Amino acid sequence: LFPSCRFVNQTNVLNIVRHKMIIADFKKKTDVQEFKASWKRIVAQLDRENKIIIDEFKKKTKTARDLLEGVGHSLKARFGKRQK
Repeated sequence: LFPSCRFVNQTNVLNIVRHKMIIADFKKKTDVQEFKASWKRIVAQLDRENKIIIDEFKKKTKTARDLLEGVGHSLKARFGKRQK
């Protein structure tokens, strides 16, 4: 789910997996037209929840680029501009 990140909130990952399992179970049981509308609502809701979980995780997680930029700024602050 998050291949570039080493630290993942286990609860969020478990919720996403649980949502996907609910979707898979519902798909197995549902072939009747009357259930298809509720199926679409359930999938849409779970997808929204998954997106919120992932967006929150991304907000709280620094990327490698963010970390490198932070190092660059701290080096500039410490040593100033390079002399030619």
